[in-house]
Amino acid sequence: MNRIAILAVLALAFGCAKTEPETGPPPTAAEVAQFKQERIERRKRLDPVGRYQIVTNPFSNKNLFLLDTRDGRVWQAVAQEGDRDGWQEQQVEHLTASVEGK
Repeated sequence: MNRIAILAVLALAFGCAKTEPETGPPPTAAEVAQFKQERIERRKRLDPVGRYQIVTNPFSNKNLFLLDTRDGRVWQAVAQEGDRDGWQEQQVEHLTASVEGK
């Protein structure tokens, strides 16, 4: 009997009861646009620089790098077979253990 009482209390506590959906007008296009813009601005404040940045040596066009600004990992642009180019990961000293294990 105790288990049934506990399950009933848990069901009521965690909202297993049927709830009515909110009634009211749907958001306007302007409200949706404002919500999206606020979300974009919030992301920019949290991460003002994109996670990945392409950087180059200002004195040479040969060295093109892709930098992971979150983990510190670096890839260098390399020519591959045919007309395809790609990225080759470079060894970086003093990365955290979580990054090196990837």
